[in-house]
Order: sequence, then structure tokens, then C-alpha cells
Amino acid sequence: MNMFDIRKLERPTGRVNLASSIINLAWSPHNSQIFAATDENSTIRLVKTSADYSVADTFVLHVGHRSPVVDIQWNPVFPWVLASVSDDSLDESKGGGGTMQVWRVNEFVEKDPDVEVEWAAGLAAQLGSRSRTNSIASSASNDGEE
Repeated sequence: MNMFDIRKLERPTGRVNLASSIINLAWSPHNSQIFAATDENSTIRLVKTSADYSVADTFVLHVGHRSPVVDIQWNPVFPWVLASVSDDSLDESKGGGGTMQVWRVNEFVEKDPDVEVEWAAGLAAQLGSRSRTNSIASSASNDGEE
């Protein structure tokens, strides 16, 4: 798949190698270098591009759907939380209907310094006052005490 800068459409900015045809693509609202791409093989790929968008690498594969993923959205508040929808009615042998999944990428998969602060703030808001960072800090300070 070729990537184009909308301001310079005369030539591709970069290229992403994906296994099959893309159905949907959504850029992360938290990091302008990361996007999610869904394909007809029921796979969701999270791709990170270089700063100049010339190189792109898949760093997460989500294969939890049984049918082609027809829509994907990033949560605008919590980084690394996505909702994806597959249309299971395309394959009658799988029971029909559709599947919606709300899922979160493990925070250890991608530790981007620009997103880490937003991640900690979002997690703290979601879980209350004890975020993972606070838990680690408090357990580390208690390790030396008897």
C-alpha cells in the first residue's frame, strides 16, 4: 500500500507492506505516526510510521475477529483503546450477525514517550487515583521497609 501526503499527491511518501486489501484505516488521535488498518482477512494491524512517513512497520496484530473487520475507531480519551466491528453475516456458517470488540493494547507493547504521559493520565482517570505508575512507585518505596 502506498502512502501519500495529501498536500503532495504527485508521488507516494512511503510504502506499507500489508498482507491483503485494506477495508478501513483510522489514524490515532493521540499520535500522528500511528494508524490502525483493517483487512479482509479479519486482521487489525497497528502501524507506526517514521517521522517523514517514508517507512512504516506493523507492531501489533489483532486477530480476534472471525470475519472481515468493517469498522475501527480509536477512543479519543484513552490512548490505545479501540473499538472494532466485524460483519459475521457475510459467512452464514459462522452464525451470522456481527461482532463488536472494545480492546486495549497492552501498555508494554509500545512505550512512546509522547503518549506515555497521556496513557498514565487516562489510566489514572479510568481506574481512580492508583494508576500503574503510582502502583509501581508505591511498591518500590515499600520494598525497602520492613
